Amino acid sequence: MAENAAPAEQIDLTTDSLLETLQSTWDWITNPSTQTLIGIGVGAGVVILLIIIRMVLRSVARSLPHKIEDEHSWSSILDRTLSKFRFYFFAIIGIVVATQIAQAPDAVIHSVQVLLVVASVVQVAQLIQEFVLSILRRNALRGSGDKTGLSSALSVLKWFVNVAIWSIAFLMILSNLGFNVTGLVAGLGVGGIAIGLAAQDFFKDLFAALAILLDQPFKKGDFISSGDRILGSVEEIGMKTTRIRALSGEQVVLTNSNLLDLTLQNYGRMFRRRVVVQTGITYQTPADKIKRAAEIQKEAVTAQEKTTFDRAHFKGYGASSLDYELVFYVETPDYTEFMNIQQDILIDIFRKYEEEGLEFAYPTRTLQLAAPNGEGVDVRELFLSPGEKSVTE
Repeated sequence: MAENAAPAEQIDLTTDSLLETLQSTWDWITNPSTQTLIGIGVGAGVVILLIIIRMVLRSVARSLPHKIEDEHSWSSILDRTLSKFRFYFFAIIGIVVATQIAQAPDAVIHSVQVLLVVASVVQVAQLIQEFVLSILRRNALRGSGDKTGLSSALSVLKWFVNVAIWSIAFLMILSNLGFNVTGLVAGLGVGGIAIGLAAQDFFKDLFAALAILLDQPFKKGDFISSGDRILGSVEEIGMKTTRIRALSGEQVVLTNSNLLDLTLQNYGRMFRRRVVVQTGITYQTPADKIKRAAEIQKEAVTAQEKTTFDRAHFKGYGASSLDYELVFYVETPDYTEFMNIQQDILIDIFRKYEEEGLEFAYPTRTLQLAAPNGEGVDVRELFLSPGEKSVTE
């Protein structure tokens, strides 16, 4: 009987303590003293002061140098972050100040302090969330042309950021409320490791996709190549694979992680094309026309629009030609237009060479024959018919 009475007595004591706390709190609320009224006034003043401080800080942030309507500038980011200071947070701070000054019951002060801890964690989480996501948007979207792919990447990143921030906030709230979160953290860690090992290939490709969409080594529509393995236009950048339309028409599918391991040439980022043309003229060319050949090449380049002449030189003596090197730039990334301009230049050089009497050289070899006594032999003599006169007669 004594053992059964002990819990009953404990319940009675708890009930009496709770009733007493509620009664004292009710008396404090219904019978405000001068000190209570002062506390309420000071608390309201603190709330108004915090609102004014927020307004001033936002005004300062908006006055920082930035481009008009640039939502990704530091000024806009700071303004949006400061706007996340919520009224509920200011109100709870005001209530804490008011209860301290008004000498509220201990139960009320303790409850308000717990509420302040929870509100502080939530408020800090909101500020960090806005700031981090704004930085991600700034780095990813500012000056980018491919908004669709980046928006999908940002949606995934936003989910990861939100889960991370609010998980930490939840654990901090539980810890400050007196709960033991060690076991929960350990369980989450073991579960995370298990999931990571089971889906490591998927996450590897997922983060590779995020790297592609944020760092943008290439984007949808770019023409890329990697030796003989890849040569085509990027059609789609997915969360696991990237699809490329090859020149021969078929679609090539590569995992994002494998694609990033390759050394890629991105022709979509090309603004101009450097052209090197090697030509040669015959050794029978008169000396006074050797320099003229280089001048003709320069004239052919400068006559075309969207070209920049670099140099044209007689560069050396080849095995069967006088060698020239022409270097110029075509100021367009379009391949068809580039080929048309190069073709016009080459045809113009050919025509002017013909007008000047300059002949293109081609590989030739002169063979000298000698008789056993060392005298030279005309090869035509070898093909004379019996009784036919010598070609030297």
